[in-house]
Amino acid sequence: MSAVREVQSTIQIMLARQEFTSALDLISTTQDLLHTELNTIRSLKHLSSELSEHEKLIDKMVSADFIKYITEDLNRPLDDARPLLEEDQLIAVVFGVLRLQKFDFLDNLREEIYTAIKATVKQGVVEAVSQVEVDQETASVADQARTLSIGAWLTLLSTITATLNIVINRVKTIYIQGILV
Repeated sequence: MSAVREVQSTIQIMLARQEFTSALDLISTTQDLLHTELNTIRSLKHLSSELSEHEKLIDKMVSADFIKYITEDLNRPLDDARPLLEEDQLIAVVFGVLRLQKFDFLDNLREEIYTAIKATVKQGVVEAVSQVEVDQETASVADQARTLSIGAWLTLLSTITATLNIVINRVKTIYIQGILV
């Protein structure tokens, strides 16, 4: 019973260490104890609902951490040669997502990949347009890009292909690391 009373502080420590799976396991085990062996103890009556709130909080934390990690990893400078930012953080978040059985993280991953690819292409076009003398009165970057010479277009495509390969390799590394977990 004393261990059950200390569960909430233990959960807080686990969350500070990003031990999402351990915290969720502790919540599940404690819930089972509360519903079976400790169901007659009145002082623990509200602990079950508090543990459910902790589980919801962990769900939000895991989702937010996953999106933050993916965004930071995919949008880091292209000259950063590390395969992953923080492998341990990715593993902790993926384990948490799998333990919660929340598979909407794949939609978030897809959206972040799309955003990173779009930003990479846009950055390449902006850089290509800025290096060539183009009529600045043209309304948009797209209009300016249309006036590029064939040589400038080939250079642009080469640059974009190289940068997209870096982004794709980062996505592949995240995917492979997530699968190996």
